[in-house]
Amino acid sequence: MSVDRVEIPTIALSQVIERLTDRRIVVEKAVSTLGEAPQGLRDVFELCRGFEKAFSNIVNESAVANRIKEAFFSDRGLAGNVQRLPFDKLFSIDSVKKITKTADGYQPHLVSPERGLQLMASKALDQVEGPVQECVSQVYTLLISAARDAASVAGEHTEAAMNGKVPLIVPEFKTFVMPAVVRALDDWRSEGEKSECSCS
Repeated sequence: MSVDRVEIPTIALSQVIERLTDRRIVVEKAVSTLGEAPQGLRDVFELCRGFEKAFSNIVNESAVANRIKEAFFSDRGLAGNVQRLPFDKLFSIDSVKKITKTADGYQPHLVSPERGLQLMASKALDQVEGPVQECVSQVYTLLISAARDAASVAGEHTEAAMNGKVPLIVPEFKTFVMPAVVRALDDWRSEGEKSECSCS
């Protein structure tokens, strides 16, 4: 199967990497105050950098990239689901007239269309809410899966391994890094839900 390189049309990837990087930097600074980090801790930092590279490669260049792209742009994804929403009925002439007239109550002598327009926008956003949540859920699941795969091969993406040395293998690394990844993605999903609520 051919795989195209795509840029993920969401801030999820950058947020996950930024949060993981921020946490790594905080730990590195704390350790630096104690003197030189022991070899084991240096290995963990190196694995974290390898994880970042592996994760970025997976979500940008593997089959996962195509599946994320499909979640947004395919007929079965967000774009297709939004196109199938009954916007024609909501924005029909009769519907627009009715909403603008009743938005501030029936006042033939004084009708302000602003509240009517806000109401139509709110109804449209309510219709989009389901497809958006479905898309976010699909991308969330794909990113969690990509993170697990990246954690499994992080040692192969360390600087030493990329320079031809033996990959650093620490089976426990996946156990330690995944909770941080899940928290970062949960934060992203929560922020998305808050943004969605504020638009409604």
